[in-house]
Amino acid sequence: LDILDEKDLQRVMSQCATLLRSSGGLFAATSIFPGSPLMKLWESIWQTAPTVVGGCRPKDIRAKLESLGWQVIAAEVTDVLGYRSQV
Repeated sequence: LDILDEKDLQRVMSQCATLLRSSGGLFAATSIFPGSPLMKLWESIWQTAPTVVGGCRPKDIRAKLESLGWQVIAAEVTDVLGYRSQV
């Protein structure tokens, strides 16, 4: 999800909500997470040369999902040597 721009993320999450609403299923997501010096460097690289970091940028996916009306049951941020991810 960290590779999608805001417009595409909203569209994808809307489609996921429609599919999951009918099945009663759950949605699991992972994203690189902002906050460490390494992730700040990563984001600055993304702003100037996004292909160097695979087009992915640090994003708080929990906050984004909640802003789109999703109920987040659980979330965890893991930091390994400054590389942060959120599940």
